[in-house]
Amino acid sequence: MNIPIKIGQREKKFLIAGGIIVFLIFAYQFGVWYKNFRVSSKEYIESRQITLQKQLNKILQKAKIKNNFEAADTELKELEKGLVSGDTPPVAAAAPDSFGWSTCPCSPRPPPPPWRPHRR
Repeated sequence: MNIPIKIGQREKKFLIAGGIIVFLIFAYQFGVWYKNFRVSSKEYIESRQITLQKQLNKILQKAKIKNNFEAADTELKELEKGLVSGDTPPVAAAAPDSFGWSTCPCSPRPPPPPWRPHRR
């Protein structure tokens, strides 16, 4: 190594030792950064796998939910066939007459019950 400036043997040793120390510091910093990068990458990959697994489970349950919905729908239709006859259900048609007023919106409603103060 030819340097145009006259440097003594002592200064050469100091410059070489300083260069080695600077190189080691940079190598250590790079190693720490790389280790943190790997840990954070691994955590991100694991969290992403968990998210994807949950989404996959939801997709796989779609058929089961659809079958349950169809079974409930057919059961409801069977129950409706047994309850409803004609255009209006008989219970709903008879309900206004049992209260003493008609289904017409202009008909008077029965008066509300009298107000009573609360006793303590």
